[in-house]
Amino acid sequence: TEYKLNPVKKVAVIGGWPCGVGVIRPLVEENAFDEIVVFEKRDRTGGLWNYATEDFYSQKHNVPSVDPSELVKPYKIENEKDNYWWPTATYELLDANVPIELIGYKESEWADDMPIFPTRKQILDYFQDYAKPYEKYIKFGRNVISIRQLDNLKWEITTRDVNDSTQGGFVESKESPDHVDLFDAVIVSSGSYDSPYIPDKEGLSAWNEKYPDSISHSKQYRHPRQFKDVKGEIIVVGNSA
Repeated sequence: TEYKLNPVKKVAVIGGWPCGVGVIRPLVEENAFDEIVVFEKRDRTGGLWNYATEDFYSQKHNVPSVDPSELVKPYKIENEKDNYWWPTATYELLDANVPIELIGYKESEWADDMPIFPTRKQILDYFQDYAKPYEKYIKFGRNVISIRQLDNLKWEITTRDVNDSTQGGFVESKESPDHVDLFDAVIVSSGSYDSPYIPDKEGLSAWNEKYPDSISHSKQYRHPRQFKDVKGEIIVVGNSA
C-alpha cells in the first residue's frame, strides 16, 4: 500500500516541556513552515520540573493503580481565577541523577559555576530560560482533548482552555467552547510520566481499605516532614526508593 503525505506547512507540537521546546528551534530554523503551534496545558514551560508544596498534592490515587491511560486532573488554586496546577513528581530536595552534560541543549551551555548534578530549581531555570525566545509559538493553558487523522490525511486537533468554566480543561463549556484546528503534521512531546503506577499485589487493596491513606506513590512525596507523625515503620518499595 502506497502511503502519500500532504505537503507539510502547518505543524503542531503537543507539550511545551523541555522536549517540546527543543523541537521548536529546528522547526523555526528550517524556514519551511507557515505555522508552528505548541499546545501546553500549563501556564508556563518547564514541564515536570515545576515544583509545588504538598498543599497541591492532596489528590488520592486508586490502590491499585494500573491504568496507564488514566487522566490526571489538575488542582484548582483557591482564590485565584482560572489558575490550575498539574502535579509532578518533583520534590523539595531533588537534584539531577545524571551530569549536566547529558541533560542540556547543545546550543545552550550551563553556567560555569553549575554543579555536576544541579538542583531542581537550577534545572527549571535553565529550561525556562532556553524556552523564552520560543514562547510566542506556545498556546499556554490549552488541554489537548483529541487528535485524529482525517480522510484527507490532515490532523484534526481539539483543545480546551484551562479555566474555571471547563473545570481545568476537563469539561465542555458553552462559555469557553473547544478549539478545533487542522495541521499537516503532529509531534507528540508530552512525556510519559504522569499517571502513578501502583501494582495489584496480593493483599494491597485489603490493606488500603483497613488503613486508608497509608499507601502513597512517590509522585506524592515532597519532603520527609510529611511523615513526622507516622508511628511505626515506613516501607519503601521500587526504583524511587
